Amino acid sequence: MYFFSNQDGGFYPEDTLKYCKSIGALPDDLVEVSADEYDEFTGANPDGKLPRYNKKMLWVDAPPIQYTREQLIMQAQQKKTAFMVTANQSIAPLQDAIDLGIATEREVACLQLWKKYRVELNRIDTSLAPDIDWPTSPA
Repeated sequence: MYFFSNQDGGFYPEDTLKYCKSIGALPDDLVEVSADEYDEFTGANPDGKLPRYNKKMLWVDAPPIQYTREQLIMQAQQKKTAFMVTANQSIAPLQDAIDLGIATEREVACLQLWKKYRVELNRIDTSLAPDIDWPTSPA
């Protein structure tokens, strides 16, 4: 026999109820579910879905994640850093070719595009996240 809680989205096999109650970890909204429902709804959730009980077990849409302003800014900073690393790695060998006087016309043109992209990235104000207009990579 199995039980399910909408409060925490968890299943509780009958033999764990006593222990969970003794440590104060037993939700007060448990409903009995069948072994078939338990088998179907344990394991990995389908993308964007959560298990819920409403007279029977069913998959419902998960609410969208609400990020804090600080989290959005941190994500933008990480994205900017990753883009800068890519730009720097792309610029280095192109700049080497120019410094050595062996650059092709294509390499010179690519270098200009990458440098322009890097300048545009550097001007990004991550405190405006999530309303950032990211420049397009020349890659």
